[in-house]
Amino acid sequence: MSEVFSSRLPHIFLLYGLAFFALGLAVSLELGRVLEFRFKRTLRPLALFGLVHGSHEWFEMFEIVGQQTYDFVAPTWLEWIRLLVLAFSFLALSAFGLGMLRPAQQFPGRNVWFLLTMSAVYVMGVLEIGAWQHWSVDAWLKAADAWTRYTLGIPGALSAAAGLLVQRRIFLKEGLFAYANYLIWAAVAFALYGVVGQFVTSPSALFPSTVINTERFLDTVGLPVQLFRAGMAGLIAVCTIRALRGFDVHRRRELAAAQRQAQEAVARRDALRGELLRHSVTTQEEERARIARELHDEIGQTLTGLAAGLRGAQQWLSTDLERARLQLRQLEGMTVRAIGELGNLVADLRPSLLDDMGLNAALSWYTDEVNRRGPTQVELVIQEAPYRLPLEIETIFFRITQEALTNVIRHAKASCAVVEFGCRDGKAALRISDDGVGFNPGAALDGDAKPGWGLVGIRERVQLAGGECHIESAPGKGTTVTVEIPLLATKEQGNGAH
Repeated sequence: MSEVFSSRLPHIFLLYGLAFFALGLAVSLELGRVLEFRFKRTLRPLALFGLVHGSHEWFEMFEIVGQQTYDFVAPTWLEWIRLLVLAFSFLALSAFGLGMLRPAQQFPGRNVWFLLTMSAVYVMGVLEIGAWQHWSVDAWLKAADAWTRYTLGIPGALSAAAGLLVQRRIFLKEGLFAYANYLIWAAVAFALYGVVGQFVTSPSALFPSTVINTERFLDTVGLPVQLFRAGMAGLIAVCTIRALRGFDVHRRRELAAAQRQAQEAVARRDALRGELLRHSVTTQEEERARIARELHDEIGQTLTGLAAGLRGAQQWLSTDLERARLQLRQLEGMTVRAIGELGNLVADLRPSLLDDMGLNAALSWYTDEVNRRGPTQVELVIQEAPYRLPLEIETIFFRITQEALTNVIRHAKASCAVVEFGCRDGKAALRISDDGVGFNPGAALDGDAKPGWGLVGIRERVQLAGGECHIESAPGKGTTVTVEIPLLATKEQGNGAH
């Protein structure tokens, strides 16, 4: 029986190496497709283990074929290279297991230090074995091979098995029940591969390989341990590759969920814009009604009074000239007040300073008006821009300032606010902050709840201009509105317009 398997040993190594190489290749191909599981971040060392360890077994296969066919004896340096390749593959397997058991985000750097410690202990053990064997190369190599499997192979396989069981719990949480069962079989195969396959080594001076070794295993079981390793390798490869298909299922679920979320977001966005449009129309009508009332109540009454006063003055001209002059002076005062009221009304609609002098002057005038009218005091900080912005951009910034300060006065109960405007890093930036009562921005901007239309309008204005709007607030902590609009697309327009 032993002679039969001895002649077939190269075939066993061929299948043994093929199983792990296929595992490494399949995992490598899957790396670009799996999602951001913890499993994905640890698949790289598993792929490296499969490719390197499979190559190691083929290396041993070619050594046996060369010896049986051509009486080839591998030189010592080649044997040391083979041993280093074996050790490296087991370290990669340990990295895979540690990554599953100790996530890098929870234990930054610890896994690396653990692997470095394993490597240092392994190297010191190899050197100690060399001194123990009086640097006899043949005995040293055999004992070092056993030491490699004991200190690196067995811990690596057991950590991989434990890591796969941890991943199985994650698969179960994701509802991937069928694929979780494959992880159980892969974990069992890894455990047997380590406890049995790597514990049975070639005979050497290192205990327990003096008692439990490949020759004793063959005599007792009737099969070479390499066949057992190959069987476990095939089971590991098949079960792990099958488990990887669970990522396809999860990916399709994630894509479907992302599509649903995108569709719901678009629907909410459309509904919010519809509501904003209706609110804007209502606001416009209310503003028209307010202007009509003010024109009727203030300007209209003043003009009516002027007409009546002029008729009276005309009568007094023929009888009492001094009284007519007094009447005309009163009418002049009424006219001046009417002109002032009309100017305030026009300025509220759109200040002429914005068109004539630009945004800086308009902001300065408006903040002065806020300070004059209300209890909230506003500080204005302006960084001069190297050029005038396009009129539509300046209008957006002015309207946003109006809306934000109106919210501060009506709702924030703030004692002070700061308006900062400037150009930096290719962007025009506006920042309005207050020390008011604050609010929950998510609730105020959520289309499902009653939105804050002023904030929604600010965000829509900014997005239509290709900019970004950030609203930071919390109950009792004030509010900060930050608006940034790129200047690259507007610089030429600004230079050309002004």
